[in-house]
Amino acid sequence: MSSNPLFVQTPIIATTSMSIANTSRDGSGQLYLVVTGSTNGTRIDWIQLKAEKTTVAGMIRFYINQSTSGSLAQNCLFDEIATSAITPSATVVSYKYTYYPPRPIILPSGSYFWASTEKATEDMNVIVFGGNF
Repeated sequence: MSSNPLFVQTPIIATTSMSIANTSRDGSGQLYLVVTGSTNGTRIDWIQLKAEKTTVAGMIRFYINQSTSGSLAQNCLFDEIATSAITPSATVVSYKYTYYPPRPIILPSGSYFWASTEKATEDMNVIVFGGNF
């Protein structure tokens, strides 16, 4: 344990775009890797969800996996974000949601942060803001 406070050394913005449906909550099925914990760990401060197309009511799910092998069997459902039905146009913006966890998410070295979308046609972007220790 360090006697000095730890601060992130390198800011990160990690992105992925999801388009394959996954209705399961057990960590199986199509998942999208968003962040891997760096050598000294990674901190996730907030997450932006942004759809590129029309959305329907559904869920975006986040999973944490502390297995250094990346075994999907060790995924743990972390949280779910409800999406709403929006048809974007010249006067209506597409679905957007900013997720602020109650505390920063700290990923140990070699652990994984995954995301999935329940609906297939949304082309949902996941953008993570944080930093590596």
